[in-house]
Amino acid sequence: NVIRPYYDYLDTAERKIVEYLQERLNSYTKELEIIEEK
Repeated sequence: NVIRPYYDYLDTAERKIVEYLQERLNSYTKELEIIEEK
């Protein structure tokens, strides 16, 4: 089971990437809503 820590690391990295992308999406959505209101 040598490969296990590698998978754990990947999971953590992917989770961080997904969370980052979700934050970017949220900010883009808010900016779009502001633009549409004008």
